[in-house]
Amino acid sequence: MNRTLETTETPFGKAIAPLQPFRRTIDMKMRWSPLPEGWELSALPPASPEKASGALSLPHDLFEHTAVVYGRDQRPLSEVHETYTREILDFPAPLAGAPRE
Repeated sequence: MNRTLETTETPFGKAIAPLQPFRRTIDMKMRWSPLPEGWELSALPPASPEKASGALSLPHDLFEHTAVVYGRDQRPLSEVHETYTREILDFPAPLAGAPRE
């Protein structure tokens, strides 16, 4: 597996697939929230119409995961650090009148 990863362009997931990997998240950090700290403990003022229609400004990094990838034999293979960016929310808006799933 290591030789394949070091000497070819084979993606990590494909290289370890024969080991029947699974992962366990060990840490998750929120890097941004649309709500202010402590929002759940205070009364929010009613939103003004002009604020309700404005676009939400997103930072580049939204949250991070740290996970350990294990093989089917329960032995750890790798520690993985992932940063999820605003691009994960870059999908087209639903069409007006389209049914929701």
